[in-house]
Amino acid sequence: SFTPNDVTNQRQYAKTYGADLDVSWQIDLFGKIRQSNEAAEARFDASIYDREALAQSLVAALLERRVAIAVQADMLALSEKIAINAKNTLDIIKRRYEAGAQGITLADVYSAQNTYDSARANTHDDDIALHENLYALDVLLGDPPGTHQPLTEEFPLASAPPSAPACLPA
Repeated sequence: SFTPNDVTNQRQYAKTYGADLDVSWQIDLFGKIRQSNEAAEARFDASIYDREALAQSLVAALLERRVAIAVQADMLALSEKIAINAKNTLDIIKRRYEAGAQGITLADVYSAQNTYDSARANTHDDDIALHENLYALDVLLGDPPGTHQPLTEEFPLASAPPSAPACLPA
């Protein structure tokens, strides 16, 4: 370093060297440090298990959503068939009423119309539920909505198991 000398008005050059060394230790008399190390290892293991549990719960949620989509697709197909049958019944009752068939009243026509309207409403509700499940699947997978629309045909429900003969004891 350079320092000014007030007497001679010149700078003096000086070299200084130094070394510091600190060493400390702590006696683990009651096991506090050892237990804190063990606790840190246990927290690390717990975080690994939490991550595995999260992965398993995501897989379970994905499977649950996928089965719900397949069930909802089958329910939609069934409700569409019911609506078609209700429409055919309504048409038959209307024709019989217009033809003057005995035993067919206007109340029968209104009842058939009400049944048909209810079946169409159920079809609409099932369609909305199917699209909600598809949207939830897209959100679960992190994809944009509408990505998995054709997925309903690729995942049919399992067929019913074969029935046992009626003569076997339970």
